[in-house]
Amino acid sequence: MTFIFKKPPNDIKDMSQIPNNRGYQYVKSIVKNFTFALDIGAHVGTMARKMAKDFQNIECFEPYFFEYLKENTKDLDNVLIHSHGLGNENSTAKLYVMESNTGGSSLVRHPKRTWQKQASTITTDVLIKRLDDFEFNTIDFIKIDVESFEYFVIDGARETLQQHSPAIMIEYLKKYQHPTHTSAMTHKILISLGYKQVKQFQQDFFYIKG
Repeated sequence: MTFIFKKPPNDIKDMSQIPNNRGYQYVKSIVKNFTFALDIGAHVGTMARKMAKDFQNIECFEPYFFEYLKENTKDLDNVLIHSHGLGNENSTAKLYVMESNTGGSSLVRHPKRTWQKQASTITTDVLIKRLDDFEFNTIDFIKIDVESFEYFVIDGARETLQQHSPAIMIEYLKKYQHPTHTSAMTHKILISLGYKQVKQFQQDFFYIKG
């Protein structure tokens, strides 16, 4: 039976088609243990539901659509939700909400994102924290889909990545990448932490230590 995702009323996307199934199947081939995973940029829970089937426990980070995320995962007892985003400092940041495709909402204002210039575009302040300020016993896998904000997420997670060495699936939107903190800079941080890129499926890039 197909799960029907609750989503914002003006969102026209089919949520059941959003996860990169080929990419996630690859994740399962490179992850060594399935004890604990993080879903960073969890949106309404499309990936969280998949991950919850494979990992004993997952924790999700979502700064704005967390009420939908809670509704869509309320039947899962191995999912914990944090109602804030992640970055490289504890602060607030402005989120630009794309109502017709809420998964494209971004903390990065970019000149090529024409919808951000529309008078109807919703902007709201959201809470941001550092992943390095959290304590975890282990992390086996991290999925990151934060619409061009990934540099700041990784920069605020250096100690965590050094300690736990999780496999990483990260989306790079090179057309809409941050104007000063690019995907190449994010890649450089990961390489400096001992990671190597092992695969790419469309916009999703995969890293492991070694």
